Amino acid sequence: MVNKTQQHILDVYKQVAKICERHRLRYFAIGGTCIGAVRHHGFIPWDDDMDIAMPIEDFNVFREIIKTELPSYLTVMDPGVAKHDYLEYLKVMDARTMMTEPTFLRWSDTYEGVWLDIMPLGGIPNPGINRKKYLRKLKLYTRFNYKLRTDINMQKSLTGKLFGSAAHLFRPFLDYQYFWKRWLNHVSKYSFSDSQYTGYIWSNRVDKLIFLTEWFEDYVEMPFEDTTIRMPVGWDAMLTQMFSDYMELPPTEKQQANHKMDEGVVDFTTSYQVYQSKNR
Repeated sequence: MVNKTQQHILDVYKQVAKICERHRLRYFAIGGTCIGAVRHHGFIPWDDDMDIAMPIEDFNVFREIIKTELPSYLTVMDPGVAKHDYLEYLKVMDARTMMTEPTFLRWSDTYEGVWLDIMPLGGIPNPGINRKKYLRKLKLYTRFNYKLRTDINMQKSLTGKLFGSAAHLFRPFLDYQYFWKRWLNHVSKYSFSDSQYTGYIWSNRVDKLIFLTEWFEDYVEMPFEDTTIRMPVGWDAMLTQMFSDYMELPPTEKQQANHKMDEGVVDFTTSYQVYQSKNR
């Protein structure tokens, strides 16, 4: 039985899936969504999000298509638009709702409706010096994108605060999307389709989250709540690499959602845009 958050997310997913399929865009369940499909035939019961990933080529097309093809009640948070969105992926949101994480409550431009995460899968060079150079630059852009868009007091370490201070020195001369644009240009140079390896290029754990592209060369449909979802054909190998025994339930004390929404704001009857207008 899905809860209210999950039902809204599922509705968003169905609309996004229709657009992807209409335009022949590749997409796959990943992470906890993938485990949920296999282990629960839907959401992990305590989960409060849903993640799908697209090859970077399809992701770039999707960013353009959804500007005109989403239903009127769905909107997008895009790091290429929202000033303080320091993530490297998209959120398609139900604009009739408000569900904002505690961190994003700092800035009205990152208020969220109930969302579906859309991540890019990039091509990654083969092991060796080229991969090391690629990952070093990837992490540099990711780090400075975060530092430039956030407050210095959000940095946890002294080193982080120093990097944050350095990034803030550039603010008068750079737009807030500068490092995101550099990041997107960097990852777009490496075609998913022409690479032997792919990975979670948006993650600060990307070194550990590199997979064979052949695991994503096709998909299988799997039941997910009252619909189906596309799983990468190598879903078992991917989940085993990530989680080892992914069919085993975690201890009860770890059966918790990821986003600390008890510290944020959840409202299924009021648009996040109303909250924005009050707090802008």
